Amino acid sequence: MTARAFILLCVTGLVFSIGCSKPNDQSASTPPGNDELTEAETLRVRVATPHGEEAKEITYYKNSIGMKFVKIEPGEFLMGSPANEGGRSDDEKQHQVTIRKRFYLGATEVTQDQWRAVMGTTVRQQRDKANPEWPLCGEEGSCPMYYVSWQEAVEFCKKLSEKEGRTYRLPTEAEWEYACRAGTSGRYAGKLEDIAWYFGNSGSKTHPVAAKKPNAWGLYDMHGNVWEWCQSAYKEYPYDADDGRNAYNTDVIRVYRGGCWGIIPRGCRSAFRLWITPDYRYFYLGFRVCLD
Repeated sequence: MTARAFILLCVTGLVFSIGCSKPNDQSASTPPGNDELTEAETLRVRVATPHGEEAKEITYYKNSIGMKFVKIEPGEFLMGSPANEGGRSDDEKQHQVTIRKRFYLGATEVTQDQWRAVMGTTVRQQRDKANPEWPLCGEEGSCPMYYVSWQEAVEFCKKLSEKEGRTYRLPTEAEWEYACRAGTSGRYAGKLEDIAWYFGNSGSKTHPVAAKKPNAWGLYDMHGNVWEWCQSAYKEYPYDADDGRNAYNTDVIRVYRGGCWGIIPRGCRSAFRLWITPDYRYFYLGFRVCLD
């Protein structure tokens, strides 16, 4: 583990010791076809921007278990951070990346209700797989799922794909940052207080998804709440989608992104990267899904 990861884990560990609770002992739609999700709703939403907020029409697409998705069109962006960005790390060298294909991304992190509908286990049962003495930091259906390994997140995608006849997967690291930025280029996609549950405002726990403002593309909690697994293995930049980093090897260190309820603002930056083994479970680590 790097010194940077150790410091950030220590911050989260402090929250563990003073905040989390210790154990005591959405409508269905028609299954989608091949081209589009069949149930769509366009809403006028107050989205966050780097300068405040604005009203914008966002179309959300639903699947058969009520998960909402936003269509993300192809494009180019600067991945990583400029040399003068506060809190940047050495592995964030800024470079241009092209997203070649359209995809759908979950509007929120996978919730505990959605996880249970597909996988059949609760967050408490997932916690017990890791360590029954570890805390539960939000235990309600609308909160994001956590205590999920990369391997289990991939299994969730596999089962949901089988259920619906479509290809669900984790977003690549480039897709994740592209969607997180939503056309922005700074530290965050909006004012951090408006878009994120982090160390300074979370009360040391997760919160129901979509309680903060979304980014300009209608995506909630891309900063904070829980860290999110990416498909990609950790490799140095520049990012190259064709160098094998997105292959489904189960023994390769994987990237997770976005920050969490127990982390300082630096760890919630759009460009910030962490990585860990794919069998790792912890009380701050969840995921959102991508749909081809």
